[in-house]
Amino acid sequence: MLNTNDHLRVEVEMKCPECCSTELQRNGHRNQVQCYKCKHCGRQFLASYKQLRYPEHTKQRCLRMYFSGMSARTIEKLTKIHHTTILSWIQTVDLNRSDWFDPEELEAANHGNHDRRKRLENNVNDTGKTLVLIVDDAAFSRRMLRKYIEAEGYQVIEATNGQQALEMVQQHQPDCILTDLLMPDIDGFQLLQTLREQGQLIPIAIISADIQETSHQRGIELGATSFINKPAKEEQVRQIIRQLLQREGAST
Repeated sequence: MLNTNDHLRVEVEMKCPECCSTELQRNGHRNQVQCYKCKHCGRQFLASYKQLRYPEHTKQRCLRMYFSGMSARTIEKLTKIHHTTILSWIQTVDLNRSDWFDPEELEAANHGNHDRRKRLENNVNDTGKTLVLIVDDAAFSRRMLRKYIEAEGYQVIEATNGQQALEMVQQHQPDCILTDLLMPDIDGFQLLQTLREQGQLIPIAIISADIQETSHQRGIELGATSFINKPAKEEQVRQIIRQLLQREGAST
């Protein structure tokens, strides 16, 4: 039993789980939650307005579950499941499904996806393709960027935070990096600073919903070469990748 004195209210700005757009159309309600349709990408999803209270260490996970329309009971079952499982769960929530996955079923499915990613990472750079590293703690953002980038014929690897990104840079030496700013552990700014201190000249673009004048200036000072606001459009992403690769070619 959780001590309510240690709880805090979870408040979420309503955004599309597919593209992060806030341009939403309300399409009625279902099972005590609101139904929404994104005007930007057409994604339909569920969202609850219940005020949930959870301990600080589960806040980030609850936020992700909360705006995906999960019930309080379901969230309680999932707060102990691995972070990537929760992110993957968000991807599956839509109006084509009237029930929820069993947590054990979902965890098993994610274990299979994790093994598949590991196998792919072991074969990285064997194809000779240009390698792009995506760094973002939001699974739907990584999925969207991967789709756009792979359509251009490039190879993609992913990291969910700055620490993973640093390890992947050492292991795979990507040709360019696209990174979010707000991430757990090591954020985008810390990632930039660490890479530059290590002498890494890899072109880096910041893709974030939090690019303000101050963060833009700080990104430039730390060595970012391009900036783009979320939700990123396909042509914007492709153009950024081309710019980064041109810089990478000029620096080699």
